[in-house]
Amino acid sequence: MERITLLLCANMTGEEKLPVFVIGKSKQPRSFPKYLSKLPVRYRNPANAWMTGFLFEEWLYEWDNKLKIQDRSILMLVDNFTAHPAVDDLQMMTLKFLPPNTTSLLQPMDMGVIKNFKGHYRSRLNDRIIASLDANPDEKAIDISKKITLLNALYLARDAWKELKPSTIVNCYSKAGLSACATEEEADMDDFHDVAINSAISQRNV
Repeated sequence: MERITLLLCANMTGEEKLPVFVIGKSKQPRSFPKYLSKLPVRYRNPANAWMTGFLFEEWLYEWDNKLKIQDRSILMLVDNFTAHPAVDDLQMMTLKFLPPNTTSLLQPMDMGVIKNFKGHYRSRLNDRIIASLDANPDEKAIDISKKITLLNALYLARDAWKELKPSTIVNCYSKAGLSACATEEEADMDDFHDVAINSAISQRNV
């Protein structure tokens, strides 16, 4: 069993989705390449595999530097979470923190983005297991799932995030009352079942 935490971030139009930020427990799992820069996602490894204030600030500063090069200024909505400290010296970013205890009402990611991301992840995971069963009918699904490495999970997470449609994100922002450009089509808003992977706010075992 490996515990990881994911941070997902996207703009209101869904056209800009930042690379998935994964926080794991191991610094260099056996399945990882020698250089972490070759991973399909951003990866860090505090002792408890949880988001920390330091990691959040590091992520913000790196993004702020990229925005400075692009000459772009943005407003970023942030959960009122203990590992999300206020950072006052950002040059191109203004942080706006949601009121306490309003995540389920005002956080666009909780309006369906995370749920659909989980669904795409689960679908890709199932496809991988089915392909293995087709190749070797004598194997069992439970045994195949145990062979999936953390590196495999990172690639599945990256692909699931890419697969999530911009229209889904637009609708979720609208559902949170933060956008007036909702589409008529409730695209990609399937009632996916839960999967053992979540955002920086919640933890699951993978």
